[in-house]
Amino acid sequence: MNLNLRQEHPKDYVEEFIVIEKAFEPVMLSDHKEQFLVERLRKSKNFIPELSIIAEIGNKK
Repeated sequence: MNLNLRQEHPKDYVEEFIVIEKAFEPVMLSDHKEQFLVERLRKSKNFIPELSIIAEIGNKK
């Protein structure tokens, strides 16, 4: 298994949105809007892109 960590790119945003949405879907104590929070954080003036990391196994995120 080959694990690769890299900086997030705009091309990742749609897939990440879906992953976050599905991850919190079964959580009862969620407002199910976490994916929108991530979008807002990216637009924040305090957002540090270098700290937004994607993990890939092989060629899969």
